[in-house]
Amino acid sequence: MSFTALREGLQYVWTHPLLLMMMLLDFAQNVFGNGRALLPVYAADILHVGPTGYGILSAANSLGSIGTAGVMSALPNIRRAGIGVLIGVLIAGGSWALFAYSELFWLSIGLMFTQGVGNTISTVLRGTILQLNIPDAVRGRVSSVNAVFTNGGPQLGQFRAGAVGQWLGPELAVLTGGLAVIGVVGLISALVPMVRRFEIPSAAEESGVGVVS
Repeated sequence: MSFTALREGLQYVWTHPLLLMMMLLDFAQNVFGNGRALLPVYAADILHVGPTGYGILSAANSLGSIGTAGVMSALPNIRRAGIGVLIGVLIAGGSWALFAYSELFWLSIGLMFTQGVGNTISTVLRGTILQLNIPDAVRGRVSSVNAVFTNGGPQLGQFRAGAVGQWLGPELAVLTGGLAVIGVVGLISALVPMVRRFEIPSAAEESGVGVVS
């Protein structure tokens, strides 16, 4: 991937708000709504469940993701993909915000499961929207820009969680991150209505791109 190609991809994304908002949602979810770096602290010092509990919390998140992916693969075409992305990111951010001060192990497991559900909903639908709206002529360049968000976000998110956790404590680090994700969803929904209005065309429609109603 050359810097020239990356620059061209950035220029294209910047002039297409729908693509830009999808990548911004991905970045916000990964940077702010990513408290997994603090799970060992929760397992040891807050929930007092030790290494076994940490493994269960991590597994619950993965089970939520895998189960949701299986369900979505069996569903017919989900037309309201735009609102689906927003709902998925909202579920993920809300789950982290509720998880922040949970001292009940069973509730924490459920919230980690739910976080995996929301993350997978948003990831699948966001990827679908991107693929439907990137022309073949610039697909590689725009995909490279998306890869920067997708690959860089989680690492920055874990750094953010650790740094804020050291500063404010793990609970506030997770809570503020979850609330930030919810805030981003609210702002994008209000200021960029094309995101929530985006629909995937049915098989009977001739257009190869999404419909904004």
